[in-house]
Amino acid sequence: LPQQACRAAERLRAVTEHTQVFLEDGMPLSITISCGVAAVSPWAGVTPSALIAAADRALYAAKQAGRN
Repeated sequence: LPQQACRAAERLRAVTEHTQVFLEDGMPLSITISCGVAAVSPWAGVTPSALIAAADRALYAAKQAGRN
């Protein structure tokens, strides 16, 4: 399941990167995203807040690695 979550995040990142967006004056705007992925077994006894904290750490690591 973690691999599936990473693949889904990468697809979302790639689609966002290749989506063309233009400002009102016609100037192109580049949009990128950074994703943080975390997964646990539902039987691991991990609290929801711990899972959110793990995803937040992963997001911070993605941003530190250069964003997008």
